[in-house]
Amino acid sequence: MTWTDRLQSIGRTDRGYDPAQVRDIVWRIDQALSGRIPHAVTASDVTSTVFDVVAHGHNMTDVDDLLGDAIRHLRALRPVSQEALPVPLPTRSLDRRARVELLRRCWELRGKRFKRARFGRGYRVTEVDDFTDLVAGRYGNGMSPDDVRNVLFHERWRGYDEAEVDDWLDALERLLAAEGR
Repeated sequence: MTWTDRLQSIGRTDRGYDPAQVRDIVWRIDQALSGRIPHAVTASDVTSTVFDVVAHGHNMTDVDDLLGDAIRHLRALRPVSQEALPVPLPTRSLDRRARVELLRRCWELRGKRFKRARFGRGYRVTEVDDFTDLVAGRYGNGMSPDDVRNVLFHERWRGYDEAEVDDWLDALERLLAAEGR
């Protein structure tokens, strides 16, 4: 049973944790513990997570129990050694902080990864978030600059700010090209 399946078994109450926020952290836990995205979340990230309390939210006690179990499992994971993840030589010359900052958007809450267009149209939020999830899962594992260059997003009212997303895509494409992928 996945962590997402466990979340679906948790009931709702008159006042409980915001379902979207809980769903996001549980998805990240699922990714980290399954090994698909090993650095999606850490035990300290889960410990420091705070949810909004809303009407018809998830039962707070059940969510706290679920997150407690997840923290124990995350702490039991062996840290990924650098030798287990071979890094191409060109990567070592790049600024590690710049790479982490670029990929940081992949771990943020869906719907909040980029600034929204205030007035007018922007890139469809779900499409951009799906692509950032793809980047998180495939970065260093078959992602190429062409994948980034050929991505196409549709427009939607109050979507993500196009200039900000395009700047991020350009930086990601340059990073992948510099690493020789």
